[in-house]
Amino acid sequence: MSTTLDDSGVLREQGNQAFKQGQFQEAIDRYTDALNILKDLQLSETNKNDLTKCYSNRSQCYINLGQYEDAIEDSTRALEYTPSDQKSLYRRANAFERSGKLKEAISDAQRLISISSKAGGTDEQTYNLLKKLRETAQNKVSQQTQLTNQIKQMFETIISKSNQDETALNNLLVVSRDDAGAEAILSFDPDLQHLTEFIQRNERTTVLGVLRILSAIVKNSYRRAEIVYNKLGLKPIARCFAMNDAEIPTNASILIHNMLMSICDLENRRKVRKPMNVAYNFDKPVIEFINETFRMLLDLIDDKSCSGIGRDCCLDLIVKFVDRANGCNWTNKFIISGLPKVLRVAATVPELPESEKKQYPLTEQTKMHLSMVLSIIYHDLCSDKERESYNNECMEFVKALRERDDVQSRVRTISVLSVLLQGPFDTGNAILGSQNLVDLMIQMAGSSDELQERIAVEAIVLSASKKDKAAGILNLGAEILKNLYQSANEQIKVIALVGLSKIASSKGTDSSANLVTEGSCQTLALACCKFLTTSPSFDIRRWSADGLAYLTLDADVKEDLVNNLSAIKSLFNLCQCEDAHVLYSITTIFVNLTNTYDIRKPDKEMTELANYAKQHVPKEHPKDDTEFFEERRRKLVDAGIIPVLIHLCKHKSANCREQVSRIFLGLCENEKYRGPIVAAGGAKSLLPLASDGTPVGQTKAAQALAKIAITTNPENAFPGQRMLEVVRPILKLLKVENTALENFEALMALTNLAGVGENVRKRILKEDGFVNIEHYMYDEHKMLRRAATECMCNLVVQEEVVKYFTGENDRIKLLVLLCGEEDDDSLIKAALGTIAVLSSLQIDLDDFKDVELQEDDRKKLNEYIEDNRIICQKILDVASFIEIFKQLCASEDLEIQFRALYIIRNITKVNKELATRIVETDLMDILLGIKEMKDNRLVNEKNRKIISDIIQLYGVSFYAYKTLINSTELQPVVRYWNRLKPGATDLTETRISYLTTDDVNVDQLEWIRTLSVSPGDPFPTNFNKTSNSPVVLDSKDIHNKTTAVFIYSSSSFKPNSSDKSLLESKSFVVNVTQTFINKNEDNNTSFTSTIKSVQDTFPIYKKHLVQIAQSKYTDPKTQQTRYWYHTIDTLIGADWTFDSILCQAYIRQKPNTIPIHAFHSNTKDIWTNTLQIESTPLPIGNNQWKYDGIPFYAYKTSMNSTLLKPVWLYWNRINYGTEDVSQPRRSYFLMSDIADDNLPEWKLDRILFYAFPPNINVTQLDK
Repeated sequence: MSTTLDDSGVLREQGNQAFKQGQFQEAIDRYTDALNILKDLQLSETNKNDLTKCYSNRSQCYINLGQYEDAIEDSTRALEYTPSDQKSLYRRANAFERSGKLKEAISDAQRLISISSKAGGTDEQTYNLLKKLRETAQNKVSQQTQLTNQIKQMFETIISKSNQDETALNNLLVVSRDDAGAEAILSFDPDLQHLTEFIQRNERTTVLGVLRILSAIVKNSYRRAEIVYNKLGLKPIARCFAMNDAEIPTNASILIHNMLMSICDLENRRKVRKPMNVAYNFDKPVIEFINETFRMLLDLIDDKSCSGIGRDCCLDLIVKFVDRANGCNWTNKFIISGLPKVLRVAATVPELPESEKKQYPLTEQTKMHLSMVLSIIYHDLCSDKERESYNNECMEFVKALRERDDVQSRVRTISVLSVLLQGPFDTGNAILGSQNLVDLMIQMAGSSDELQERIAVEAIVLSASKKDKAAGILNLGAEILKNLYQSANEQIKVIALVGLSKIASSKGTDSSANLVTEGSCQTLALACCKFLTTSPSFDIRRWSADGLAYLTLDADVKEDLVNNLSAIKSLFNLCQCEDAHVLYSITTIFVNLTNTYDIRKPDKEMTELANYAKQHVPKEHPKDDTEFFEERRRKLVDAGIIPVLIHLCKHKSANCREQVSRIFLGLCENEKYRGPIVAAGGAKSLLPLASDGTPVGQTKAAQALAKIAITTNPENAFPGQRMLEVVRPILKLLKVENTALENFEALMALTNLAGVGENVRKRILKEDGFVNIEHYMYDEHKMLRRAATECMCNLVVQEEVVKYFTGENDRIKLLVLLCGEEDDDSLIKAALGTIAVLSSLQIDLDDFKDVELQEDDRKKLNEYIEDNRIICQKILDVASFIEIFKQLCASEDLEIQFRALYIIRNITKVNKELATRIVETDLMDILLGIKEMKDNRLVNEKNRKIISDIIQLYGVSFYAYKTLINSTELQPVVRYWNRLKPGATDLTETRISYLTTDDVNVDQLEWIRTLSVSPGDPFPTNFNKTSNSPVVLDSKDIHNKTTAVFIYSSSSFKPNSSDKSLLESKSFVVNVTQTFINKNEDNNTSFTSTIKSVQDTFPIYKKHLVQIAQSKYTDPKTQQTRYWYHTIDTLIGADWTFDSILCQAYIRQKPNTIPIHAFHSNTKDIWTNTLQIESTPLPIGNNQWKYDGIPFYAYKTSMNSTLLKPVWLYWNRINYGTEDVSQPRRSYFLMSDIADDNLPEWKLDRILFYAFPPNINVTQLDK
């Protein structure tokens, strides 16, 4: 058991250390391991204490990671074991506060103060937290009170019916759009008494305002929607539907829409995948609400007092919510109670004689809405039996109409048939055949009655929307349409023209289908253009546009129309209307002219099979080739289509907006049109198209935005906030269901956007862009891989992204492997660029060397450094790193070579361990070989400089001393090495090395063999076997006693039998058995060596070496201790006592020593002194310090001596934590090999100097 307890203690301590290093997730893992052990033990006081600490510490980790709910849970568990644990209480209060639970946070803080007071202590930090919490809570209460008062004022204004009603309603609407505001409104008017009274007024402004407010209140809230349903009811809303107003029924429809979405929770339900024929499971109260709502909508549809706009809104709601796949599962109920009502409206013809009963008010779009409802119902049926029942209901209704064979019945019958043919075509087609209605249509079309002719021709024309199924009808009615085209009634004539146009265009874009006489499409188009440009009637021009929408599928018609500038201008003018049907026809014309419709290319194998079977294979018209439609696009741009498209973007019709998106995308395919589009405001107009509309329209608009972002400066195309808004739609293009081209262009656009600035990169990350971009780095398509990697290269500049690579994952490995991709230099450059950024420490540590950082800043700096180390280590841990980078460093592409070298330099800068791993590989062979190349085509000066930096970082094997110790005599000794066979991978090959000083010309050296003082050197060397001393260099005579370097030429080299191969390869190497201790008899010896102990490499002067004392004084009031540093024989004040001997140093300057300056301060009657190397006053309280002079001299470096020890500087203010710069700074110095970072109240600064310890036995003679 004790062993297990010890294990948990070790794990907890490991967690503590990880926490101190800022590795919070690692700390959580260690605390969790400890808890798993402790939970299995018998509960005891010791065990409880350990459990409390682990849970409490883990909660603090969660707080630092922003996981406040987990922190609350852990601190609560800690309090279950130790209810009065102050740390756990404080941490839970902190977590409550950060998660917005102020009431709970205040409660914990008050309890904490109570516990700490009983324990005899007070915690200022806790008091501050409680104060902050109370202020925050008070502010929230104050804001809520202020909001309540504002709402009260607004209601009073509306109640008083003043002239400020509209302003008050608008203010209430703004308030209601926020959750807190919506709740405040319901709190003020809980029974909706006031809102009910407002909505029942006869004032349009008030009713409209209340509908908008209620729509905002019920949005995304089941509770609030339920309150409105129970308190207000549906009757006042139904009254609004019936109003003959352009806006009130629409806003009533929005209110019902939001109520259905909230009460049925459809937004969340639709996110869950399920079979299409399985309905959602609703609770009983929800089902009752659904039933009442649909009954209300059906009653309004069948109510002749309901306005046409209101009826259209009701039909639109049924379309959105009636089905079982994504709606309220009311299809079967609708067939029983709703189908007859809808068909009665479909049978309405406003032009029938006034002697008829009052008719249903209709709009121009009502018949289309009816068709959509009937189509939705039909396609939601799951079985043939259900469809048969549906068809029978419709057939029985038509039969009832046909019972009276008069003009009115005929007109109504064909009117119903038109609606069915536009909606559930199979049902309409079945009725058409069974009821012999074809003859009736032909008979009516051939009558002299204009109403019958128009209704019949409309039925024929509208049925042509299903070209494959309506061909029979069109063929039968073609002659009738030709006759009607000769009618004197211009409206009948143009409708017949549209019918003929549909017949002529039924071949689509297939130029090989000869369904009509050659040239007939052009003739019909010319007639449509004549009506379009000459008729003053809007309806005539509208029908003309309908005809052209079909005829422009023919390439010859496209060419004729685009050259008819007056017709194009007439279409532009027609775009000023608000009729969705007209606008859809016009946008369809432009889609056809620009060839931006979807083209399904037949499979090659299927085409061959069809040709073999002598089946018809569609063929594209030659004038639909790229050069033709590019020219048509140019002419449309010159005619001014871009401003027209921008105007069309504002229309509410989703289908029109989709068409506009297609055209924009087609124009953006040509880079030269992107600038004019941006200049005209097209980029701004595309943003709403990309975020709202049909899925296809959003995709097309997003792709157009991506194309603009690729070639245009994003700062110009998307200024300000717009640049952030464009991120989301472009990211949507990265879905796997999108095409590879859409993926690719999205990645290219994001690459440019990520390069703009930090805010854009943060938005990309916020929208989960990192994961989506990373996904394509694994894609099989090399262009997608490259684009994703280039985007990642720009993204890793962001600080937050680095964390994605430091965790337990293979992201770094992937990047290294991408660097090894063959035949794709762009991908290699992108991967290298990403690694270069990740491996580069983004801060210069020298800038922070002498800066006193706050604790948080210091922690952040250490975190940067640790992340950099982890990434560089991960790079080296990739098994194929060396082989890949050997190839990259030797690349003929100097940019690839530079990036690879830059990464290696970053790694060698991290620490010696990582640098050693690189130096011990073949990679150094390559680097040294490249550095000596003279051909600038293979390596340029920039790359040579980086190689020199790498060699300088690690290539120095040793100095005579570790530093130059301010001596001009010393020169660095640089180590070079290579294998016997350059490029060999066999580790058993002999390695050849040499050392040189700066004043030796490397080009004059042949093969050199040298001794190395590096630990673990692989070369066998045979020194004086009686001595274990290390090799050092004497600074006295640089040329006679410096390095142990021997140069062997062919005359001096005598190989043994094992070296025969070396002689044959004309290499000159050192015999590995050669001793380095010789008598300098070899004339080719450049330098000589000596073997001495390290302390002998510099003189120690016994004279003038004195002891430096440390005295202290403890204030009786504050119990604060201060220190004074002086030589041992210096007099000190009476209240000061001797503490210890700090070190031994010189009172006279000796070679290589530096002066140590002293300062003292008596600010506010507080005496203390400090030491520093600089002779200028300390930066803290600098006006309070007085210079004392130089008390002694010491060394700045260790001189590679085991005798010298570092003296560490610690410091503190008199009142720790004060920001008063007039306070003197206390200093404390400690001689120790290792710094102690846990001295109470003292802050570790740095090593100030090196000196001899107090107990050194100086035996050297004076010099």
